[in-house]
Amino acid sequence: MQDVIALRCNYLLDKNWESEKIFELSIKFTEGIVGISDFTLEDTRAYFPHLFEKRNIPVKRIYHASSRESKIENEDLPFASFCLIFGNSFKHKMLSETVSNIKDTKTNFIILGAKETGKIEKNIFGYKSGNLSNSFINELLEKCTCIIFPSVYEGFGLVNLYARDFNKKIIVNDNQLNRELFKNCIPDYEGNVFMFKKLSEIPTLIHKINELAEVSENCSQNIRKTSDVAKDTEEFLRKILLTPVNIELLRERWSYFKYLESVHRCYIPQNQNSITFRNFVVCCVKKHPLVYKILKKAKNALIGE
Repeated sequence: MQDVIALRCNYLLDKNWESEKIFELSIKFTEGIVGISDFTLEDTRAYFPHLFEKRNIPVKRIYHASSRESKIENEDLPFASFCLIFGNSFKHKMLSETVSNIKDTKTNFIILGAKETGKIEKNIFGYKSGNLSNSFINELLEKCTCIIFPSVYEGFGLVNLYARDFNKKIIVNDNQLNRELFKNCIPDYEGNVFMFKKLSEIPTLIHKINELAEVSENCSQNIRKTSDVAKDTEEFLRKILLTPVNIELLRERWSYFKYLESVHRCYIPQNQNSITFRNFVVCCVKKHPLVYKILKKAKNALIGE
C-alpha cells in the first residue's frame, strides 16, 4: 500500500524522505497494482515513468464503496443548521484558506478535522478528528444542510461517497479526480455536486444550494457495494496468481532483499543475546557522536567531583 500524494506534496516527503525509494522498489518488484482511481494510477505512472516503460505491469482500478450506518448519537451540536466541512492540517486540504473565505458569511459551519475542538469563528465550530465515533460523524452527516470538501488533491475522497450515502449536496474542487468519480464511480448524483475553481466561489455555491433545497433524484440501484469491491479485488488477484511466474524478476527481487538483509546486519549489535544492557546502551549512544561526547564529559565531571 503506497500513497503517491505523499510524494507529490514535498512538505510530506521532506518528513519521510525514504518513502520515495520504498515506493519505487515496490513498483519495480510488484506482480500487479491496484489503484483506487484512474487518476491515481495515471499520477503514479507519471511519477515513475521509467518503471512502467521497462515492463508491462498489470494494473486494475478498483473504486471504493461505502455503506451507510444508521446509528447516530443525538448529541447537542453547536448549531441547529450548518454546513459540514471535511479537512485536516495537511496543506492540500485547504482548510485554513476555506475558513478565510466563509467566516464573514451568514451560514454556520462545523469542521470535521480541525486542529482543536472548539469555536473557531462566531459561525464556525471545529471538532478534532481521531477520537470521534462513527455514530457521531453519522449525526453530523445526517443533520448538515450540505457538505463541503475543499481538498485540491486526493486519491479518491471518501467524502464524495458520504454525500451520496446521506443524500446531501456537496461542494468540491473542480479537479480531474472529482470529475472522474462523479462520472464513473458515483453516477446519477451529478445534479447534487457543485464544483468550484476558486475557494472564493464557495459562499455563492452555498447560497445556490440553499435556494434549491431539495436533493436531486438519484438512481439508487447503481450504488456500488463493498461486496463489489471484494469481487473485483478477488478477480484481479486470481488473474495474477494464474500468470506464469516471472523467474527473472523473482531472482532480482530475492537478490536485492538478501543484499538489504546483509546491510541491515552490519548495523545491529552482534550476539545481542549475550551482550550486557550497559554495553548495548553504549553501543546505541556511540552511533550519535555528539551525544556520546556530552555524556562522556558529564561522566568525567561527576567522577572528578
